[in-house]
Amino acid sequence: MRTFPLRFYTAEKPFFQGECESLVVPTPEGAYGIMAGHSDLVLAIVAGELKYREKNGVEFVETAVAPGLMVVKNGTVTVLVEAAEMDKDIDFDRAMKQYEVAKAEMLMTGNEGMKRLAEAKMARALARLKVRSRLNK
Repeated sequence: MRTFPLRFYTAEKPFFQGECESLVVPTPEGAYGIMAGHSDLVLAIVAGELKYREKNGVEFVETAVAPGLMVVKNGTVTVLVEAAEMDKDIDFDRAMKQYEVAKAEMLMTGNEGMKRLAEAKMARALARLKVRSRLNK
């Protein structure tokens, strides 16, 4: 299968750099897939599950990501997100507590800006829970 270079960065450090066969990113419109030869584009990434299959990989590497963006330029894909975690690195109990706190914040505030912030926190916590739960199956 044809591959493409993937450069995947968080705000803190490079997360992955290498050849990939496919990539699926969470967008405001849903999951969006990339394969070798994709046309150039810039795309917003929302909190959710990002997965990629490395060259000669059997399974997808699943990660929970915070918002960011993806750029496809001349066959190279660059992903820039605030944060990313591999499934095995996610603490399920901590993610559940973060979800519950964000939900309470959203329900308690009347401020529209604070509600949106709490919704974003909830979305990230849900993404972490979803990715971590899949590891237990």
